Amino acid sequence: MNAALIICLGITFIAIGIIFCAIAMYLASPNVSKKATISKPSSIIFYIIGALTAVSGVLALIFRSIITKTALQITSLIYLVALIILLSIFTYMLKGIDKK
Repeated sequence: MNAALIICLGITFIAIGIIFCAIAMYLASPNVSKKATISKPSSIIFYIIGALTAVSGVLALIFRSIITKTALQITSLIYLVALIILLSIFTYMLKGIDKK
């Protein structure tokens, strides 16, 4: 794969991971947690998503010269499966809050 493309993707993933962590910090703030009961668990989920995204970006930057297309596709598949699992947990928590 093109090294410049992998560098660009790695930097993008790191930036998006930082944005997810910033959203998690906002959701965990006392002002928001007083208004919504779901804010604390959702902030943890946003931290996990941000960490996964940032780690994927860092790994892409570290292994940019030796990474193959297949390895990049496998990493992307694992990342997407993890995001789908976290999203399903988040929607399950929202459904549980709505029933109360």
